[in-house]
Amino acid sequence: MSNRFAHFNIRECTCIAVGVPLDDGPDTDAWLQFTFPPNWEIEKGGDGLLVRCRTNDSEVKCKIGFKSYSTDIDKLWAVAIADLQAGGGAGVGRFFFKDNNGTTVISSSRHWIDKTPDFQIGTKRGNMVFDTTMVLDAGSYFIGGNSVT
Repeated sequence: MSNRFAHFNIRECTCIAVGVPLDDGPDTDAWLQFTFPPNWEIEKGGDGLLVRCRTNDSEVKCKIGFKSYSTDIDKLWAVAIADLQAGGGAGVGRFFFKDNNGTTVISSSRHWIDKTPDFQIGTKRGNMVFDTTMVLDAGSYFIGGNSVT
């Protein structure tokens, strides 16, 4: 079976966002920033009894940062434009991240760009960040040791 994922040597990780292999100019401060929803919520009854309920919330936010010279900005911007022109939320791709020893693995079949980067003209252009959302069901990710430092 062939490997569907492109491997690259930036921080010895594999990352594919909205179906695009990322291999150029990651932000050295924070390349990928994930915000996970709570796994549980607590309901407290009038009698003081606590009930723990699973939230089943699978919406995960991810910020993807790049240095201003990265060619990956062009690729993700093209995906965002195609998504806007397709309409109806059709521009959904895959997300895959794996660290060099396989300890952290994140995989989603539904990933999209929420917001393209802000920028200024006439000043030094700093890092650029894409705001994205993915659906991560329980068991589709494992956060362990990570070589991105």
